[in-house]
Amino acid sequence: MADIGISCWVNEATSHTCDRSFKRRGGRGRPLLTDNRETTSESLGRVQKETITMAILTIILLVSTAFALGDARIRPMTPCERARYAATHGPIGAYIPTCDAAGRYTPKQCSGSTGYCWCVTTTGQKIQGTETPPGTAINC
Repeated sequence: MADIGISCWVNEATSHTCDRSFKRRGGRGRPLLTDNRETTSESLGRVQKETITMAILTIILLVSTAFALGDARIRPMTPCERARYAATHGPIGAYIPTCDAAGRYTPKQCSGSTGYCWCVTTTGQKIQGTETPPGTAINC
């Protein structure tokens, strides 16, 4: 067997030079060969490299997923989108705001359950006197 130049401790008093087939379990400050013939420091170095590699791959996956989803998924929700989300996860029949592609309130809002429509401000506030019954034309 080849001499690898590592002192292998047989007991607390004696040591000798060992080869790669030698395996020792335990012992402070002494080289420990693992089953795959690496010292523990070599094994830890390999594990650290694998961990760093996995972290880098995870970051690449997250960034590429964000780009694939587009900007609409990355930007924060607008007030209209938050109100719409809350309404769709609330009671059945609740008014669900209509938002444009940029997430702003559309000028005309309608209730899906009653059919009434009305005009709103850019902040989604109902403009008094604009509510119309179902089937009536409205121009906001």
